[in-house]
Amino acid sequence: MQPTYLPWSGYFNLIASVDHFVFLNNVQYERRSWQSRNRIMVSGAEHILTVPVERCPQKTLLDKVLISYAEDWRSRHWLTLKSAYGKSRYANEMLALLEPHLCGTLERNLACFTEMIIRDIVQALAITTKLHRATTLPANGMRSERLASLCRSLSCDSYISPEGSRQYLEEDNFQERFGIKLHYQEYNPSPYAQMGDKPFVTHLSIVDVIANLGLDGVKAYIKETNGNS
Repeated sequence: MQPTYLPWSGYFNLIASVDHFVFLNNVQYERRSWQSRNRIMVSGAEHILTVPVERCPQKTLLDKVLISYAEDWRSRHWLTLKSAYGKSRYANEMLALLEPHLCGTLERNLACFTEMIIRDIVQALAITTKLHRATTLPANGMRSERLASLCRSLSCDSYISPEGSRQYLEEDNFQERFGIKLHYQEYNPSPYAQMGDKPFVTHLSIVDVIANLGLDGVKAYIKETNGNS
């Protein structure tokens, strides 16, 4: 999976489901994508937090994209999170995870920044999956060829894919062509108690889940499959 900013719970369900997880940090950067933004809850409504980046050519790879600090967006994100979740039961657990990244040393590289946050959350959730960067592995090719090459570099004979990649993997005959068993992630989390009396909003950033359920609650939550624990 590409490293994304404050990803949703399904991202961590996928990490917890495998032996090896690879951050695809050498794919093309896409503006206005989850690579640099995500959704939280503010006063009962969806709100998007975006990491600004410096101008770059259209086909720039993700690991070459630099964060812009022309404005103090980190303080804005930090204050927004504190205001939005300050009264949540487990706000302190969530804020403690993000404070080093939003209040500490500046990181210029977008992929490194988002990956570091993900790694800290993975550690806090006691997930033992081995994490890798695609740029550190001997892999080549495009689309399915690259995925198969990554699997082989880690001596893996099975690949678990997000549902969104099903179409191109089946078009490429991934399993038959490369002899690697193909599975699809099954994750459809149940509603949980969010702040306020508004209808439940699904697929928000993991920070919403942590603030409302706490780290121990999230450990169980990310193990859900099709709404069942």
